[in-house]
Amino acid sequence: MARTGCSSALGTPPFRSSKCLTASQIEMLSRLAHALVGMGEAQLVLGEPATARTVLEEAEQILVRAGSNPEELARAWFALARALAALGAERSEIALRLDAAATGAADLSDDGELSRQIDTWRTEHRC
Repeated sequence: MARTGCSSALGTPPFRSSKCLTASQIEMLSRLAHALVGMGEAQLVLGEPATARTVLEEAEQILVRAGSNPEELARAWFALARALAALGAERSEIALRLDAAATGAADLSDDGELSRQIDTWRTEHRC
């Protein structure tokens, strides 16, 4: 069984392990993270930024641990920045996630849609 996705300890159990992940484990975690990002975005729409933050931070940890899916990670960072802003977090913490999302979005082949969304939100919220 091939091992990929090796990284240092990140996240909360069960993702705290520093062992390498198999391709099938990475795929499973990517699917879970995709669902969590969608749930976090839905929580934002529903006006529940605290719940969104919790869910999106978990998605972020999974995506970083799995070392895959840069598009999903960019979406997670952008949604997390919006949740943090809604919660009144420090501008530096929001900017960190926005910058990471913008960098990730710049490499995507989505015709720049996510990049435009990030730029528009940043301009509207002066971040």
